[in-house]
Amino acid sequence: SCSITRNPNTGRYRQELLHPVIEAPVTYCSRDRYSEPVESFLTVGAGESFSCGMYLSVSRPRWENFGICDAMDSALEIFGSEQGISVPDRRAIWDRSITFAKGLISDYKGKKGFIIGYCLNEKGEFVYRGDQCFELAWCGQNVLFSRMLVEDYLLTGNRESLDTAIEILDTRVETCTAKSGLISSQLKNFERLDETSSDTCNMGYGAYELLRVYARLKEIGIEKPAYLETARGVCDFFCEHFTEDRGFGKQWRHDGVCLDGGGTIGAFLIAPMERLYAITGEEKYLQMAERAMEYYVKRDLDQFTCTAGAIDTCCVDKETSFPLLLGGILLYEQTGKRVYLEYAEKAAYYFTSWMFHYQPLYPEDSDLSRFGVCVKGLTSVSAQHHHLDMYAGITVPYLRRLAEYLGSEAWRTRAEMMWNAVLQFIGDGELTVHGKLRPIGSQNEALFHCNWSFGEYQRGDLNDWLVAWPCAFRLSVLADERSKGEGKL
Repeated sequence: SCSITRNPNTGRYRQELLHPVIEAPVTYCSRDRYSEPVESFLTVGAGESFSCGMYLSVSRPRWENFGICDAMDSALEIFGSEQGISVPDRRAIWDRSITFAKGLISDYKGKKGFIIGYCLNEKGEFVYRGDQCFELAWCGQNVLFSRMLVEDYLLTGNRESLDTAIEILDTRVETCTAKSGLISSQLKNFERLDETSSDTCNMGYGAYELLRVYARLKEIGIEKPAYLETARGVCDFFCEHFTEDRGFGKQWRHDGVCLDGGGTIGAFLIAPMERLYAITGEEKYLQMAERAMEYYVKRDLDQFTCTAGAIDTCCVDKETSFPLLLGGILLYEQTGKRVYLEYAEKAAYYFTSWMFHYQPLYPEDSDLSRFGVCVKGLTSVSAQHHHLDMYAGITVPYLRRLAEYLGSEAWRTRAEMMWNAVLQFIGDGELTVHGKLRPIGSQNEALFHCNWSFGEYQRGDLNDWLVAWPCAFRLSVLADERSKGEGKL
């Protein structure tokens, strides 16, 4: 473990490495909760000795506040990329994932959508979570899932996949778009739009995926102008409401009132602005995308501080750097300006600072040991929610493009490490965890890699929350591979 202490007289910091693990005077054990310290000791008897090795990375930072970059590059060289993961056949992954996606399709008051996931009931059975959450993006990914059903139709010829996708998308744009132009993150808000609110992660990434599925359908001769106009409504609203003190903000009531202006989360609006320009040619959207990119990079990313994208926390996190990676890649491809490639690499380094570059040791009876889970390549969520998850999957196509544009083998290697890592313990019809058979294509959200957990889980455990988004991200990477001819399904 490590410790950092600031000297109040000199302002200098003292950094220490502690071996074995010491977490004191208290341990951060669960969300906003602390418990007794975790302390472990070595006993060295008379005439005995103990020795260990360490690596010290010394370098001049390429950018201010990014001193960790060279240390991560060194870690990649020292620990290598070997993970020992047996990756399933890509077509098997696709089919299992589509099975899981279709299993999430339910309805709210007769309106169809993808529910957020499965949890265990009091009988120990996997059932839909009971809060009727059909989320536009973030954890529910209704628009992305719908685009994946379109891709499934193109791959398999299954007309049901296409019809279901269009029905779900039609429902969202027809019933969840407010007069202001904002779109509700939750299907259940359709009856009282002006009284409810949504965040810029859901609205931004939801609009981005609406534009992608609009373009994909147009390619196969299906015109859906309502998808374009819904995304335009979101972008027009935020073009009018961008300010230098909050950017695009975080939380907005659907009647146009900003409830929370904080965080980097508004950066999720950059990608739909760029895509809308690509489709319509209207300069104002590109100008807004570039202005917002500069704003969030200079204010937040350049301070190595990205916040509020993991909506259930309020702290520095990993997820909020993704829209800056995405925005940087899209703007570089659109404008050819090298500065956006630099911004994308900065965002990639920030994101990767949450990644495990090595494989820790866990108790033999832990889930991670019994199932042979490799955490190398996985990323932790945030300072508040300190567990690993599969979010790195969504970055894979963009890290591959970054690697291509920079000619960087290191970024290509990290992308493949992340991709391999997120393909572990996917339900295959036989996978049983904690005595419960998991649905085909499912994957749990949290891996507890340290002394922090939810509820009764311990270090080295997997949880039993089978949330929707890992499946959606996994499918999107496979679809991206197929579109570029890089992977056959």
